[in-house]
Amino acid sequence: MEEIAALQLEHDIEQCLWTCIELYEEERYVQMATTFSVLLAQLQREQYIDYAFAVLVEPDACLPQARLLLQSLQHAQARKTHKRKLLTHRQILRVWLRQHKAFSYEFLPNTF
Repeated sequence: MEEIAALQLEHDIEQCLWTCIELYEEERYVQMATTFSVLLAQLQREQYIDYAFAVLVEPDACLPQARLLLQSLQHAQARKTHKRKLLTHRQILRVWLRQHKAFSYEFLPNTF
């Protein structure tokens, strides 16, 4: 049962990624943040992260898309500004998209 939940989460992360890329392309940032916040809520329900976005599981033990998302979350937390502003969905999303090869190598070069 746990394996099925992990596979479903992996599928949901993949779907969210492509949805966010499409929304980014159309410059619909509010809807993109909303879609991403639903994914973060799902990660909280599955107990991968807590309410403060602290990662509760070892990213290397997760499936590839979940691992990349959790590592992106950790990188976004490490990149907080010197004023220690709150970590926003947009900051996490930006790091996650840039770490994803499909976004970095296929989508971004086509935007210029």
